[in-house]
Amino acid sequence: MLKKFLSLIVVLMMFGITYALDYKELYNYLVELDGWKASEPSGQHTKTFFGEMLQVERKYTNENKSLNVQIIKGSMVMAMWMPFSMVVEQDTPDKYVKTTEIEGFKAGISHNKNENSGQIIIMVAPTAAFILKYNGIGYKDAVEIVKKFPLKKISMKLM
Repeated sequence: MLKKFLSLIVVLMMFGITYALDYKELYNYLVELDGWKASEPSGQHTKTFFGEMLQVERKYTNENKSLNVQIIKGSMVMAMWMPFSMVVEQDTPDKYVKTTEIEGFKAGISHNKNENSGQIIIMVAPTAAFILKYNGIGYKDAVEIVKKFPLKKISMKLM
């Protein structure tokens, strides 16, 4: 019983330290991408009765292609990951969904073939995700773009 209690205290302390992080500290991880025009990063720290959330975002454009990159920390990240926890791979005429690994992190790819768009969710920490939403590019190109971001540094910052 004492061991469970001490474990709970450690977990609560970790969450307290995590949310002492200012969301603006995450802006540095939303890097410039060669050939893409980037917006200024934006972010927020939200507290609700259901928990806290940190979120930063940056948008990128290149002709008719667009990217939306987010880093999110909070309990809702597990809900975002839920669809990928049940599918290893699914290929239909309209979509491609795959659970994989990118840079050593669990990742989920959801690609709409008709629109050539989708999203990649990468679990960089137990309650944190790096998310790339893309339009006008294939999922393989999107994976290569994800690798240009410092995922390991993001993970260390959000642990």
